[in-house]
Amino acid sequence: MRIKTLRPFQDEAVASGVELFTAAKKMLDVADAGGDAVGRRRVIGHNGYLLIEAPTGSGKTLMAGCILERFAGVENVVWFWFAPFKGVVNQTEAFLREQFSGLRLLDLAVDRTSEGVRSGDTFVTTWQTVATRVKDKRNVRKETELNPSIDRFFLTSHPIGNTKFEDFTDIVKSFFVPSLEKEKLVECATKHIVGMNLAQRLMTGQAAEAYFKINYSSIDAFKHYTVDDVTSYGCGYDFHLSNQTEFYCVEVKGIGTNRGAILMTEKEYALAEKLQERYCLFVVRDFQKTPFHSLFFNPLHSRLIFTPQPKTIISYSMYITEAS
Repeated sequence: MRIKTLRPFQDEAVASGVELFTAAKKMLDVADAGGDAVGRRRVIGHNGYLLIEAPTGSGKTLMAGCILERFAGVENVVWFWFAPFKGVVNQTEAFLREQFSGLRLLDLAVDRTSEGVRSGDTFVTTWQTVATRVKDKRNVRKETELNPSIDRFFLTSHPIGNTKFEDFTDIVKSFFVPSLEKEKLVECATKHIVGMNLAQRLMTGQAAEAYFKINYSSIDAFKHYTVDDVTSYGCGYDFHLSNQTEFYCVEVKGIGTNRGAILMTEKEYALAEKLQERYCLFVVRDFQKTPFHSLFFNPLHSRLIFTPQPKTIISYSMYITEAS
C-alpha cells in the first residue's frame, strides 16, 4: 500500500536531506570546474552524506526513499542503495518499487550500460558486492560482452570534465573499511589462547566456519534463513542469518576435543550482551574424531561460565636526536 503523506518530522528530515545534497552538488560543480580532484574528494568525504537516526518504526527507509526521489527530480543522479545483507535487498527493492514511482529499480548484474540511464535509476545491492576482497566474486567489476565493469559504467554515466574520477570501490570502502582495518589489526594482535598457537587456532576456527556453512541449513533453528558470511569484516560475529522478520548473529568457535576452553573477544562479548537471544554461540566440538556442534542462544545467560582474561599491551618509545 502506497504511503501518501509524510508526518511533519519526516517531511522536515527529507527537506533537510535534499538541502544537504543540493549544497554538496554545488560544491562538487565548483571543484569539477576547477579540475580540483582533492577538493572533490573532500566534498564527498565531508559533505556528501547524512545519517538518519530514529527509532524502529519511524520510517527511516521511507524518508531515505523520499530524499532520493526528490533530489533526482532536480538533479541528474543515479543512486546506489547499499543494504547491510543480501536478505534485505529484495524487501528493500519491493518497498522502493511500491512507494516511489520516481525511482527506477535496476539490476546491477545486467543493467550496467550507460545507454538509457536516467535520473532516479537505483541499484539496490550490498556493499560487499563492489568492495569484496575475494577476486573470484568481483563479477560486477569485470567487463563482459553485454556489460561494462561497474567502474566504467559509473564513469561513463557521470562524466566530470578533466577531473580524474576516484575508483568507485575506494569510495564505497571509505565509508566502512578504515576503522574496520584498525579493529581487525588490534584484535589479531591481542587474541591469545593458552596452549594453542596462532596457526592452530586459525586452522580450528576456519574448519569450524566451514562446518557451519555445510550444516547450518539442516539445523531446525536456522531453517528458512538466508546466511551472509561476515567473517572478514570484524563485526563481532561470523554469520548473519535473516528472513523477512527475524535475524540471528552467529559466532562460530571450534575445539579439537569434546571439551575445552574457547575465547570471546571484548567486541563479541559486548555484542552478545546487547543482542541476547539474537546472538548465538555455535561451538563445533571434537574435530579430532567426529565433529558435532552445540548451540548457545543468549550465551551470557546460559550454562556457560565466562571468566575475564586481562591482557597487557606493551608499547615502545624512542627519542630522536638531531644527529639521528
